[in-house]
Amino acid sequence: MAGKEPNSVTALVKSAAQQLVIERISPAGYRTGIREGMSLTLARAITPTLSVASYNETADRAALHQLAVKLLVFSPFAGVEPERAEQGASKIFDGILLDITGTERIHGTEQALARRIHSMLSQLGVASRIGIAPTIGAAWAIARYGTVERCSDQNLWQIKTGEIRQALAALPISALRLPHELIESLRQLGITELKQLYRLPRLTIPPRFGKILLLRIEQALGSIDEVVNPVTIQAPFRVEHEFEHPLLNHSAIVRASMLLLEQTLSQLAAMKRKASTFVVKLEGYYAQREHGEKERFSKVRSFSLYAASNELKQIESIVSPLLEAIQLPGKVDTVTISALDSERAFDSQDDFTESADARIIAASIDEVMNKLVSRLGHEQVRTLQFQESYIPERDNLFAPIDKREAKPSMLTASSELPAINRPSHILATPEKLEAICMLPDNPPAWVKWKGASLNIVSGIGPERISPEWWRVHSDKRNGGREDHNSEDRDYFKLQDESGRWLWVYRKVKSQQWFLQGIWG
Repeated sequence: MAGKEPNSVTALVKSAAQQLVIERISPAGYRTGIREGMSLTLARAITPTLSVASYNETADRAALHQLAVKLLVFSPFAGVEPERAEQGASKIFDGILLDITGTERIHGTEQALARRIHSMLSQLGVASRIGIAPTIGAAWAIARYGTVERCSDQNLWQIKTGEIRQALAALPISALRLPHELIESLRQLGITELKQLYRLPRLTIPPRFGKILLLRIEQALGSIDEVVNPVTIQAPFRVEHEFEHPLLNHSAIVRASMLLLEQTLSQLAAMKRKASTFVVKLEGYYAQREHGEKERFSKVRSFSLYAASNELKQIESIVSPLLEAIQLPGKVDTVTISALDSERAFDSQDDFTESADARIIAASIDEVMNKLVSRLGHEQVRTLQFQESYIPERDNLFAPIDKREAKPSMLTASSELPAINRPSHILATPEKLEAICMLPDNPPAWVKWKGASLNIVSGIGPERISPEWWRVHSDKRNGGREDHNSEDRDYFKLQDESGRWLWVYRKVKSQQWFLQGIWG
């Protein structure tokens, strides 16, 4: 959202359940009633002037990390909040933690430091709320839920030592970084503010509500310590060489670059690290310029890998064609090779129970994936991921592949598949049919699909499939309209005169017919 006007209604969207949903919303959009998880259609109905962009989770996480790095000028301990990806904390409250203990000699008062932080973030186009408190839990709570009365200066909310219990008493229970389900359970019991939790006997809280509630209370009040996990700035592995005599021959430039690449990888290997992003930079002078002036040019090529590596042969096979395709306007006098996004290269002991072929295949897969990702990009190389849904067309999706975030496979070689018969080809979007049934609950005797009439010779069914009750309930609670997946469905297996088997369904309420899949 950085760079947008403070009052502009901006949203980042992603595809989910065959529709676009809101993943991030600007503060102005939040005030209009738009919420995360809401469909884009409903959000546009609320705010027709909504500005929309695609959400990129990797870029979002990287941007937050970069912002934390910028804030290291105020404290050596600046880190991204761990709650952003756990405990169901609202995504609009992604934040950064700073331990400012002992920084008074540099920055003066805490208010002066807060003003400097707020000024810097404003210049970057980032809206902010700053909370200062003796504990991480209290600062987290007051920064998000602090009232106007306690706002002292420049979007600053502050709690002094000895005032934590009183300052947090009137705040909502969501200020404790609790899972959404637990917050809803507490609200159903009439517990909406922290002062109501203060009255509960401590020993009765874990058996009734789980350990997390008592942990968050004690962390906020300072009975249990928390620490900031600071971000680190890692210098890139880089090798640069300036040639006394500029290179003009393309093959000589490639050979020189390969030698520098070998030196870069040697640096990585010496530090027991491997990298997933490499940057090649060629600099030099244009071939011909009038009046004897020499103007410099720079050509930069970068690529990312599926699996981090420090293997020369593998990376060389990617870099070489990349360099050969560069059109150079002049002589090259400087070549720089940089390795970014490095990670620890752990030594692994060979598994003597595993065949040599299995190890070769695993290494070959990484090599092939590295070539695909480096040439096509992470977004274009996708893998099948299973989703928790009863509705066939939304129980899986193709998501960009990323080995660092890869989830373990749901099925192994010894896993037993469910004993259900499903088509070999399921349509991503069900196609509408016309159908005639002799009796209400009998399979159709005739269907019309894509303008062609099909006589049905055999039919099996119905099989009732209902949508997830929690999803339908959540959509209604958020004010959303029921989508086409919110109806119960009756499925039938039909065989036409050609012997082909079709999987069709009828919506119970609307009585509309759709083709879901075809057996091969």
